[in-house]
Amino acid sequence: MSQASSLHGDGINFSFFQLLWSKSNGETIGFADSRDHASDIRGDTAQSRPILRVPDTVVFLFGQPHQWYFTSNNGGPDKSKTTILRKRKANLTIENIEEVFLSKAASKRNGNGDDDVVAYFISSSVDPLSKNEESGESELLENLDPSNNGLGKELSCNIEYFDKSSLREFLKQRKNDKSGILQRFIAPHGGGQHNSQIRAIWTPKLCILERRRTKQNLHDQRFALYERAITFDGPDVHSVSLPLRGTVLGGKIERICDEIVNHITQVSAQNLFTDNQVGSYSGANEVMRMIVNFKVDGNGKIWILWSNSIRLQRGDKVGRRPVESIDSAVSLPRNAPEPL
Repeated sequence: MSQASSLHGDGINFSFFQLLWSKSNGETIGFADSRDHASDIRGDTAQSRPILRVPDTVVFLFGQPHQWYFTSNNGGPDKSKTTILRKRKANLTIENIEEVFLSKAASKRNGNGDDDVVAYFISSSVDPLSKNEESGESELLENLDPSNNGLGKELSCNIEYFDKSSLREFLKQRKNDKSGILQRFIAPHGGGQHNSQIRAIWTPKLCILERRRTKQNLHDQRFALYERAITFDGPDVHSVSLPLRGTVLGGKIERICDEIVNHITQVSAQNLFTDNQVGSYSGANEVMRMIVNFKVDGNGKIWILWSNSIRLQRGDKVGRRPVESIDSAVSLPRNAPEPL
């Protein structure tokens, strides 16, 4: 199964982070060197890579850390570009994960309390790695056929939040060989009192944005971590839906979605070109629907958290309008100021 094709489906998707990190034509891939906060971009240019941010995200396969993605402000040829990098295998250890996650813990403004949220683990309700690989490829090709209206099984995401103590316990036990992602918690915008997230549902002609905020204070220890932090992937009783005021932030998030989609399409096309050794990119997979979760931090930076669902279709089966002319539920004025 190709790297881009493995994106197709519902539930937490490991390939989403791999594709964000992967190079497209003209790009170089970034690895972190032996120093946790240093980066090294091999080559001369990384102009095609979208400027995206992801928190420290460790992919666990069957209880073992497999890949570690993070964002560096020291990437690019001149070491000044914000770039998604991946840790080298030598640095992918439980000890390093614990040290980095706790040292970057979100609640520093309150003394980084032992009961504050520092990370969370997300897994699908059905393990995507448990199905037979051969049947998975067959099912994927069936779903990519535009004549097939079935979308396959809908998978939900399970999420568990950790404070310092429970994170150490999780890393020690390795969650009984489960597969999923461990992601560092980002302190939210608005004083950090209530956790909030923005969910984008992107299609070629529409981008719908929704924001949810927790009812309980992030630091109110009378409530469990789950109640203090859960938004979209939990019962609605724990959070409220809020309007996304103005058009600037919405326009920024839409453009990030456009960049993600363009990057996936470029990588898919490049892989197809390499595999077929032909001079055409026709037939590459294109994104027809994508659900992505975002967070705005206390400094106004937008972070990509994870994707709940991505639907692909063969590029020669769909005529997609250019990204710059997409009709969005939230449009951005040409002369709009910078957000936040």
